[in-house]
Amino acid sequence: RVGFVGSNLNQGTEDDRRILPALFLMILLCVPAAYFVFVPYQIKDLSQAIVAAVAFMSNFFFYLETDYFNEFTNKSPLLHTWTLSVEEQFYLGFPLLMLGVHRAAPRLLTPVLVTILIASFACAVYLTETNPILSFYATHTRAWELMAGALVAIHQGRLRGWIGAGSGAAMHRQSVELAVVAALVVILACVFTFSEKTSTPSVSTVLPVAGTGIILLLGADASIVRRLLSSRPMVSIGKLSYSLYIFHQPVNSFLHYSSFGEAHANTPQLFAASLLITVTLSLLSYTLVERPIRYSAMASRRRVFAGAAIMSLLLVAIGYQGNKTDGLRAHMVAKYSKAGNVLLVDVDEEKKRVGALARRIYWQYNTDFDSPGTTRILVMGDSMANDAFLSLIGLQEKLTKPHYSVRALRVDDECMKAFQKELQLSANGKSACLKDPDLPETNLQSAKALVSGADIILMTAIWQESTYEDAYQLARYLGDVTSAKVLVVGTMLFNDTTSIALKFAQVGMRPQDSHETMFTNLRFDRLRISDKLRSLVLANPRLQRIEKREHLCDMPQRRCTVFYDDGNAMIRDGAHFTVRAYDAFGAFLLRQAGVGGAEPIGKDREVGAF
Repeated sequence: RVGFVGSNLNQGTEDDRRILPALFLMILLCVPAAYFVFVPYQIKDLSQAIVAAVAFMSNFFFYLETDYFNEFTNKSPLLHTWTLSVEEQFYLGFPLLMLGVHRAAPRLLTPVLVTILIASFACAVYLTETNPILSFYATHTRAWELMAGALVAIHQGRLRGWIGAGSGAAMHRQSVELAVVAALVVILACVFTFSEKTSTPSVSTVLPVAGTGIILLLGADASIVRRLLSSRPMVSIGKLSYSLYIFHQPVNSFLHYSSFGEAHANTPQLFAASLLITVTLSLLSYTLVERPIRYSAMASRRRVFAGAAIMSLLLVAIGYQGNKTDGLRAHMVAKYSKAGNVLLVDVDEEKKRVGALARRIYWQYNTDFDSPGTTRILVMGDSMANDAFLSLIGLQEKLTKPHYSVRALRVDDECMKAFQKELQLSANGKSACLKDPDLPETNLQSAKALVSGADIILMTAIWQESTYEDAYQLARYLGDVTSAKVLVVGTMLFNDTTSIALKFAQVGMRPQDSHETMFTNLRFDRLRISDKLRSLVLANPRLQRIEKREHLCDMPQRRCTVFYDDGNAMIRDGAHFTVRAYDAFGAFLLRQAGVGGAEPIGKDREVGAF
């Protein structure tokens, strides 16, 4: 056992010689490819992923990213490095665990490992039901799969002796042959039948894990499978398998986002190009980089670690720079500012305009509701509420006889649970949730007066998986304790507008032709979260719903209008409106809220039904 631990530690250096060169080469090749293919938000995401991959923390990085689940994350060039992170984390912890247990209580080594395997499997099954994304990426839910292989390796001799492997009995040889063939069939069946709908890791994952364990344990004694797996073609594929794995994801990613990929999406030509490029890069990597470094006498352990450290620092520096420059945004804007018909948003200038407008309006309308007889609207939420408030006030100021008055409470969605508790308390004073250094301070007494005096309470924010239930609870509370019509506005986000405009500039797309493409750039992850909140709202007769997506999009027709015909954008980033678009958004909110003669919300209490 101690020998196994030592060999495993030595194997770590051998793995570094095998894993790191190809990994570093692949990441380095991604950098120039990203410059020519990707747009800023994608370059920024890739830069962050580079740092995570080098630190072998990709599994947790992509878990956090897939909490937002943007379309690019699913096709990120480095998405597949999460498996390397899980393996490296296991390889770092497992030998240390074995050494510790062996020194403290060597007889308990196997019981401890079996206990960890069972605990890891139990965590996997539980989390797959409660938090499937975390379960998919986490090391502690994947450890049992690696631990199964470790137990087979540690007790291979004992297990083979117990089974009687290698005995001369014909019946026994036939049983072993049958078991190994069945194991191979099970693995192949899993390859062709498991899909994105298959929960993993779960009870189903036991099948490929058990099949692999049986082949590792008994494969040498099964002539049919042994001859198959030791044949020259299979051995050649096996030698190249790591290289193929390393390069397949970035090749598919860059091809998908390239002009060739867009022109040949889901065609045999795209598949053939992907296969050819992947195999070519894998052969070059294996022949010119991996094999020489792995077997060269010059590649001592010290040089391997020194080279790995230098490359890691270089890649971290590249990733840091890509993130710091927001995906080379300024450079890309300068490069494509005069290309195409879609204009790039000057985000900094637009933020200045919004900031100046907000400072005037928030300080001017920092009182209780005025104008008796008008509809009193209270807007509550984060920066989405800022958009709504400025839109409604701006429209109101253009009316000769305003028929509504608007006030705002800036409550971040992550603070809505705490804000509900503050409203429930009889005490007044300062609020922990109503603090914004750029806005006039609102104490709890004033906040309660606004809540109780409102005819309409409009709740809007960028709802998150961790906050949408808190938002519903606050909305339900407001519906129970006030006579106001409580409206919850759904989330609508796009991918970064500047990046999209840059892509349009690269291909010369006109605003009039961008509607279908903009629909594909909707953040459907946010829509899914928003729809969870929508279901809760529609189940409560005191609450009503506004679908913000219906302002810019025709969902059944799969079209979104985000650019004016003159090329200017209606949103300055993925979510916030430009000042020019405020009036139209304010009018939309008034219509949906039934203010000023607009039709009231229908029987289903939902605006913009699909």
